[in-house]
Amino acid sequence: KRSAKFDFGVTFMPQKKTFGAAVGGANLMIAKKISKDRQEAAWKYIEWMTNVKNTAEWSAASGYVAVRNSAYDDPVMKEHVSKNPEYLVARDQLKFANGKMMAKNFQKVREILKRQLDDSAAGKIVPAEALKTAQKEIQAVIK
Repeated sequence: KRSAKFDFGVTFMPQKKTFGAAVGGANLMIAKKISKDRQEAAWKYIEWMTNVKNTAEWSAASGYVAVRNSAYDDPVMKEHVSKNPEYLVARDQLKFANGKMMAKNFQKVREILKRQLDDSAAGKIVPAEALKTAQKEIQAVIK
């Protein structure tokens, strides 16, 4: 918002029968095959990073949706939201989110879909043909 050279707004993604939401982002995790000391240190970091105060501050500064609902009651977040009410749109749309598709070779599947959708949107191929090609390529990848 600070660096945009134009006005913009945000809203829910459109719906046909129901709303939906695409979600993504990074994860905090603890590796199984590391020493107990490192696992404990990693857990302390995760607890610190995800406590209410740090979650609220990080979320307000980064623009990412807070990882815990209680962060929205924090004074830092309340101030941020009062100045940027559009910030709540992504949080509110999470009620309609679903898990990501998970399949063997998921990244390759994603790349195939993206390429076909991009080509279709650019007018290089008709949508039906793009989907047919994507299906053929994906079936070869997930077998």
